Amino acid sequence: MGPENWITSVIGGASYKHSLLFVILISFIISMQLQQMAGKLGIVTRMDLAQATAHHAPKWFRYSLWVIFELALMATDLAEVFGSAIVLNLLFKIPIKVAILLTVLDVFFCFC
Repeated sequence: MGPENWITSVIGGASYKHSLLFVILISFIISMQLQQMAGKLGIVTRMDLAQATAHHAPKWFRYSLWVIFELALMATDLAEVFGSAIVLNLLFKIPIKVAILLTVLDVFFCFC
């Protein structure tokens, strides 16, 4: 668990107390079911989810899924950037805007 996830969890726990435990339980059960179904798909058809989607779904649907997944990835990355900036702010008293810039530059130069 990274510092940004830890901060998000602490803030969420402080704000909502135990009222989100039901959501965590349901999401855990659903994720186990989805993993089991993906495993069965792989064993029976010898295809992963992307291959099965490409084989059975129309082109417009595949591109729609691609756009939705890209937006979801951007949203999670944005949360990581903000979480890292909050951590830098708390640890080193760096202004939030500067911390966001440092985090973006760090990610950009690490992957280039």
